[in-house]
Amino acid sequence: MSGEQVLKEWGPSVPSAWDGLAGDDPRTWDLEGAEVSTWDPCAALSWITLSIHSPALSSPRHIMLFHRGQYLGTATAHPYAYAPQIRRTADDALAVTYTWARPGEAPATASGTSPVTLTWDEATGSVRLEGELPEATDPSDTDQAPAPVPGAFPGAGGPRPAGAVPVTTIAYPGQSFETAILVTPSGNIGCDLGPDEYYGGCGISSYIQDKPFGVNEIGYSLWWVAGLSSSGVPHMATRGGASTYLLGQENPRDYLAPMVVGYGQVVYYRTLVCASAENGLTCWNTATGHGAFMNRTTTLFF
Repeated sequence: MSGEQVLKEWGPSVPSAWDGLAGDDPRTWDLEGAEVSTWDPCAALSWITLSIHSPALSSPRHIMLFHRGQYLGTATAHPYAYAPQIRRTADDALAVTYTWARPGEAPATASGTSPVTLTWDEATGSVRLEGELPEATDPSDTDQAPAPVPGAFPGAGGPRPAGAVPVTTIAYPGQSFETAILVTPSGNIGCDLGPDEYYGGCGISSYIQDKPFGVNEIGYSLWWVAGLSSSGVPHMATRGGASTYLLGQENPRDYLAPMVVGYGQVVYYRTLVCASAENGLTCWNTATGHGAFMNRTTTLFF
């Protein structure tokens, strides 16, 4: 089975965050937009994180757990707000960090964290949770700032969010073609953030084969979001030559590996901001307000 097939089979059994939702309610779990690369049929413990359609920062998420590819259930009895940060520490263990807002904090500046570990217990045939979970809160489907296009980061197109952190991987520092490079956890979307209107931008690797935006006049796939610079307007394009992030992603021994921006994390380089979420990557220029929301299915410009 593939991750998509697994989600199609078991995803509908995950209880919704709200009771009595109709099937087309946007607050149901987004089973088509969920990242499935974290599911591993060979691992003792793997996962898929579910979010609602067009989630806000503080919208609920549920973690589906799997043993050797078979669905076990959710990590917790009910979903929690904010995208959890999850990393594998062993074949049978995951480190999970839940985010929560302290009193007076807006969703974009939520600073509370609750780390827990999830471990597959072979003796009991179940998952053991160690650590203290956040306090349960009523689920919310919106944050204070609206998204400029469906699915995008709330407040995108506006000022840099207070919780944003600098991109840590800078290629060619101090040179005229200095570039901040990053990728999403799935590796499907990556960016070269810099001043150049054409070479600076973001690529969606799956578009090269899937061609959701077609090809240019000589048959090359439109897979590159160009025009994120302060002098440009975002649009789909081709890109000649390997991008800086792709070089580091495919050959980290010889090139600088890009920063992996975890789901729920917001980063920036100069006037460019990128917010990573399970349903896609939102990048915009705070000087122009223009940007794009990108995922495997489509790209929406604003």
